[in-house]
Amino acid sequence: MQPKIAIYGTGNLAFHLAKRLAVVGRSPDYIVSRSRVSGESFIDALQLSSDVCLTAEMAGISADFILLAVPDAVLQTVLMEVAFPKNSILLHTSGAQPMKVLATHERYGVLYPLQTFTKSKPVDWSQIPVFVEGNNAQVQEQIADLAKILSPKVKLLTSDVRLRVHLAAVLANNFTNHLFVLADELLASSPVALNDLQHLIQETVDKAMRMPPAQAQTGPAVRGDHNTMDKHLGLLEHNPEVARLYELISKQIADRGKL
Repeated sequence: MQPKIAIYGTGNLAFHLAKRLAVVGRSPDYIVSRSRVSGESFIDALQLSSDVCLTAEMAGISADFILLAVPDAVLQTVLMEVAFPKNSILLHTSGAQPMKVLATHERYGVLYPLQTFTKSKPVDWSQIPVFVEGNNAQVQEQIADLAKILSPKVKLLTSDVRLRVHLAAVLANNFTNHLFVLADELLASSPVALNDLQHLIQETVDKAMRMPPAQAQTGPAVRGDHNTMDKHLGLLEHNPEVARLYELISKQIADRGKL
């Protein structure tokens, strides 16, 4: 018998979880929403066979798994305000929150897909690692089986290790994207666009995956080219925050190059 699955939320992660489950023939049984209109709109957008469940009705549903696809900032509020069915396995999907935040529930755990999700951008679930944890061995095995429906790349991780992975992801993904924002703004008044740097960005990523990133480092800072760095800082004289960031990162690169 297929497990009954409820997805709590209608945001980016909920969208991609529901879409993936539908693609593999396991359409979620319930989409949980504060509003019936938003829940029905979500279901219609993905052409799901799911039912809408309002948050106030949660305690009465029958679900083997409840996936809390909500931002960390509201997770605690949801846990305090919503009554969940006691026999379900309650899962959060956060990289930064420990499993024990769900400890008031009898069976609980974590299902954390390591990816950045946007509704308008398709993702390849076959390449996404999904990290799982459960409050006992039996629950953990059940969560792992659910995760394998989503992706073949399933790993068991403790909360402490998952937090470290999440930090690494923020550095490699969110911080890098912020640098793309800064580069895009710098190029705004020139005839060159950010996509003209795409080949360079892709080569950097490819090298970082083929060799230790420290060995792949290039640029003026690792070469000790202060003349070039001074010219760059001159271009940033009216943008002191970015100039400080440039100096800080350049110093770290130079210091590591001396090791």
